[in-house]
Amino acid sequence: PLEAPARDPAAAARLLDAGIAAYRAGRIGDAATRLDAAVKADPTNALAWYYLGAVQWSLGKTDAARDNFRQGAAHEAAGTA
Repeated sequence: PLEAPARDPAAAARLLDAGIAAYRAGRIGDAATRLDAAVKADPTNALAWYYLGAVQWSLGKTDAARDNFRQGAAHEAAGTA
């Protein structure tokens, strides 16, 4: 059987908050770094995937953004968010 990825929801929440603050302040590179770390800390956090998608979109990385939006939607639909 496959093992679920290790999760650290507390770290993910801190990184998500920092990533959102950076995104809103226009520090897109910092936002990308923090949000990427947030989804690694908790891959089931739909909001982190959505914001990472928004950051990727703003960088012109539309394919990556769409993938991130899909990840967020999948976790939200599955109730794992």
